[in-house]
Amino acid sequence: YADDSLFAGEGAAKMVETCESLGIEGLFIGRETGNAEVSEKIGRRLRGKPRNQELLDASFKGLMEFSDKVKNLRIMRTGYILSPFETPDSLRRLARETKDLEKNKRNQIVVNQLIPYFGTQVRRQYRHLLVNPDDPWLLNDETILWDHNYNPAAHRFMVNALKFLTISNSNFGWWADQARRETYASATTFESPVTISPFDKVRAHAKTTI
Repeated sequence: YADDSLFAGEGAAKMVETCESLGIEGLFIGRETGNAEVSEKIGRRLRGKPRNQELLDASFKGLMEFSDKVKNLRIMRTGYILSPFETPDSLRRLARETKDLEKNKRNQIVVNQLIPYFGTQVRRQYRHLLVNPDDPWLLNDETILWDHNYNPAAHRFMVNALKFLTISNSNFGWWADQARRETYASATTFESPVTISPFDKVRAHAKTTI
């Protein structure tokens, strides 16, 4: 596992050297989000401080440099977390980043929903947004934990993204770009309710690319 901040600046070259000298063939990278506002809301910090947009942008730039230059790596999985705090900008960045990463066939995208565990600050802070917040059996990747009334557009995107990934482990970036455009096409703000379901529209495409 590697935090994406390790790739910022000169970190990309150092990570290439480390992976090749140790013969590492598989690597999971925690990216989580490319948007600073969302990063702060989900409690993602670096040495106790929020990650600003400059750091997030530098981290992704280094990540792409690393992906292009490292030779011995067979699989590189980059993990993102979807939350009820998504905005048009955060989903635009998600689509762009995942499309760029998937240009290299060894790169795989992993997407999960935000699951704040019991006792954490994030769970205490957003308890009022959780469905059945006292039920420990809901701590899994299959049940959407969040009240859809808080941010209907983000909730719909989250549901459809997790569905998409059950039928395809590729082309997520393409799907995310189509889905985020349709999700927000009729929304005046990111919290406006929508009735569009982009999942059904791209199901056929996904099946042909598995």
